[in-house]
Amino acid sequence: MKRCVLFILLVLFAVGCSNGGSRIKMYMDDPKTILEDPMSVNHQDALDNLESRYLRKEITYAEYLKKKRQLEEDYAKEAQKMRDTVEGVR
Repeated sequence: MKRCVLFILLVLFAVGCSNGGSRIKMYMDDPKTILEDPMSVNHQDALDNLESRYLRKEITYAEYLKKKRQLEEDYAKEAQKMRDTVEGVR
């Protein structure tokens, strides 16, 4: 048991050293990033980008609402697909 813990710590140390510690430092500075869902982050980035385009007057409000609704529907479908996959594995 002690060897297993020691091995895991050694691996974590080696991984931390191999990337210059930047990723580990990022997690230490903002611990909530460890638990971020990539799908959720990508969805939020797309929404932020869409809102920025609307605020820069690149698209109309109607286009903004239509595209936002589409992004929300796509995200809901993808999230449901992931939930179904996870539940199917059980």
